[in-house]
Amino acid sequence: MKKILTLLGSIGIVGAAATTVVACENNDHHDNGDRQAEINHQLNNLKDINKVIPESKKDLGVIEDIGMATIKDTFRDNNQNLNLNNDNFQVSQIGNESSMLHSFKGYKGHIIVKYKVFKNLFDHTNLGELANAKEETIKTTILDQNPNIREFNPNFVVFQINKVKDNKYQALIKGQQKHSRSTIVEFTILQTQNS
Repeated sequence: MKKILTLLGSIGIVGAAATTVVACENNDHHDNGDRQAEINHQLNNLKDINKVIPESKKDLGVIEDIGMATIKDTFRDNNQNLNLNNDNFQVSQIGNESSMLHSFKGYKGHIIVKYKVFKNLFDHTNLGELANAKEETIKTTILDQNPNIREFNPNFVVFQINKVKDNKYQALIKGQQKHSRSTIVEFTILQTQNS
């Protein structure tokens, strides 16, 4: 009799354990479903970045180059209210006049940003013959000979004016944005004849 009771007790413990395992498995499956539903709910409730950013903020103006960091920095500077850093979104489909920004942290969707590249605005980097090598003369000539620069009116400075030889000169032109790269313009100085 004692043996039968021991045997029945063992079967009862094993049966209870099996029931507990099955119950845990079912709860985990149910919890996973709830978690997935919550994730889906959160994703569906994210704001569409295309509706958050006004059209005027999608035009980055004149940028120095089409490097990923330049595009990110300029976009972030133009949209400081989003409190983004460069790791909070991605840039792809980079072209000479537009790029796609996507994978925004806390937002869904993507946007297309537009821009003009500073060095591509130059129709003429050889300015011809100038009266002198002063910064104001160089700047005025650049604006006169390069209608795109005049139209988009980017801020730029003339620096490092160097005499190459005889009456030939070069000057470096640089935008006033962060991380600006320079563009070289060339010109000659009008020679005065001594009588």
